[in-house]
Amino acid sequence: MASGEMLSWLRSTITAELEAARAADKVSPGPWVNRGQAGEGEAWQIHGALTDDCEAEWDEEKQDFVPIGVRVATLNYDDGGGVWEREAADHIVLQQPRDTIARCEAGLALLDLHQHEETSSVAVRLVGGKCQPFGCGICHEKDQIVWGEGICATVRLLASGYRHREGFKPEWVDG
Repeated sequence: MASGEMLSWLRSTITAELEAARAADKVSPGPWVNRGQAGEGEAWQIHGALTDDCEAEWDEEKQDFVPIGVRVATLNYDDGGGVWEREAADHIVLQQPRDTIARCEAGLALLDLHQHEETSSVAVRLVGGKCQPFGCGICHEKDQIVWGEGICATVRLLASGYRHREGFKPEWVDG
């Protein structure tokens, strides 16, 4: 059944993203910041939070050494060597591990709202234009359309956000 396959794929995709964000947050806690360009070629430097063991760097303006925070992407060979385009550096900074963790937890909570405990699939049906008997409540309030094989529009929209990931099938979100 496509609904069970889609739900399983989506849950595992979100869980993998959550695990990666937690791992990144553990080794490079945020908030991540773009500290500007430095070094040969002027790569953009991304640093995380200040920690007890973070390095210091000379600050011309302050004429002193200042802590620089955990290295996320800087000119050190062991962390990837910086980011060569400002737009890419700014995008990386917007993908804070803590924000990704929150988004993944919200996505998994949405799946939990939609998953029927006995069948382990998204099992809803339309009665009077509303999801019954085990819809999400969101569908009840908004009178959302449920497309094919009993998958609520809310879950399909959540899945569409992962449409560029390996294993995605367009028919899961085409209504």
